[in-house]
Amino acid sequence: SETQIGKVSEMRLGTLKLPNPVTMFSQAKNGVLARSDFSGTIGNAILRRFKVVFDFSRRLMILDRVKE
Repeated sequence: SETQIGKVSEMRLGTLKLPNPVTMFSQAKNGVLARSDFSGTIGNAILRRFKVVFDFSRRLMILDRVKE
């Protein structure tokens, strides 16, 4: 398989700290997931906590926290 699943102790998005998120670690040897400047992806389990806005002109993704 080209990914390993695990957990990290904490993930930070700005000032928000997410403890023990499930994480997928790419083992790809080629393609976009093998790039040295690639850190990973943010999945639905995290993104569903936010209203997500893409500002393509500035190459930004804005995450507005949804109150639970």
